[in-house]
Amino acid sequence: PTGCALPDGMLIGVQTVANDSSMTQPNRSWFGIPPFELPKREVIKMDDAVTWNPSRGLRAHRWFWELLRFLIPLPGAALAAGTLWAFYQLMDEFDELEMAIVIQPALLLVDIGILLLLNCVAKWLLLGRVKGGRIHAFWSPWVFRWDFHYTVWAELARRPLSVLEGTLWLNMYLRMMGVEIGSRVYLRRGFSQLVDPDMLHFEDDSVIVGQFQAHTFEDRVLKLDHIRVGRGA
Repeated sequence: PTGCALPDGMLIGVQTVANDSSMTQPNRSWFGIPPFELPKREVIKMDDAVTWNPSRGLRAHRWFWELLRFLIPLPGAALAAGTLWAFYQLMDEFDELEMAIVIQPALLLVDIGILLLLNCVAKWLLLGRVKGGRIHAFWSPWVFRWDFHYTVWAELARRPLSVLEGTLWLNMYLRMMGVEIGSRVYLRRGFSQLVDPDMLHFEDDSVIVGQFQAHTFEDRVLKLDHIRVGRGA
């Protein structure tokens, strides 16, 4: 909060509210609401060149991926233009009722399918099968690609997938993205976009409510590992 004074070397988790009455010692780690101290946090020291003071080459590499984000809306724009063109081409062959209840929904489904496919292809090309128990420096090409794909998913796939939340269709798609989902698993809201799909494992007959983040950024070091929900949970 405003006016809160903290000692040096503190690590405070995302959404954790700082409290200078209890956070009085330097070089401590706090997490949660209300905050609790993490007494045995694994502190990983990495070279400053990949955490705090990157080289010009790494900065240029990051700029490449940042500027590439401007191209992400182009597939959607191209599909919209193509759909509009196809719609007008077909108007002379079908009556208004057929266009409204058959052609227009079919074109929309094709567009959505292409966007979802592009997101899936981007994931496997950029990241492949992500392995747990790994660490990555903030200024590393892997993190650049990981961060870029999160934006791809948000722009191309999140909205159409939100319509499928709570259905088996979403389970099928998430399996394609790397999530391990057993039989008769019911996913509630919050699964239209995932940060770490390869880290999630939901066993048979489980009901999952919530949002899962299987990574942390600590001292500019990315840590990620598996999250498992057991059978019937």
